[in-house]
Order: sequence, then structure tokens, then C-alpha cells
Amino acid sequence: MSSVNRVALDDRVAKQIQLLNDARDGRLDKLDCPVCHEAAVSVWFTNPADETYRTWFLCGACDFCTRAQELERPHFFSDDRRRLDLEERDSEILKNSMFKDRRNERNERLRSAG
Repeated sequence: MSSVNRVALDDRVAKQIQLLNDARDGRLDKLDCPVCHEAAVSVWFTNPADETYRTWFLCGACDFCTRAQELERPHFFSDDRRRLDLEERDSEILKNSMFKDRRNERNERLRSAG
């Protein structure tokens, strides 16, 4: 990888980490877009399966869109911030994924045994 490409990658990653930090800190609207540089990114959440959460970042000024897979329920997750269209998309991705999340199966076994 050339040094120019490495710098561009580092910059892109740094901007996405900033979005994650903003969401973690409760800033959910008017975030800086890493593509168009407008303060137009909003944070949305999905819960496509039990104990499965995603955080989406969508720009209202350009086509920038990215998501993060969460390890636990995001602190600012709420029904007002839940996007069912994105949740349906995440559900399809989970259903068709090669590697399945086995937490739900394990939890069912534990409930049945207890």
C-alpha cells in the first residue's frame, strides 16, 4: 500500500471513529459527514434479533451510509431512533450470513434447562 493510500485510509477510519464517538456521547444529529463535509449525518439504530444491535450513520446531504455492529444495546437506543427499514435490511443480512450468531440458541437452551 502506498503512503498516499495509507494516509487516505487512516483519515477515513479516523472520521468514522469520530462518528462512533459522537454517537456514544449522545450527539445523534448534524454530525460532520466524512464524504461531503456537511453537518448532515444522523444516527439511527436497529435491533434485528435478540441481543443484536446496529448503529447506522446516514447523511442527508449525500449518499454516505455506514453502520457499526454493537456488542451490547447502545446507550442512546430508543424507539424514536429505531429505523425499521434498516432493521429489515439487517435481519436479511443476518438470515443470509455464513457465520451465525449462536448467542440466541445458547440463551434458549439455558432457558429450557432452567
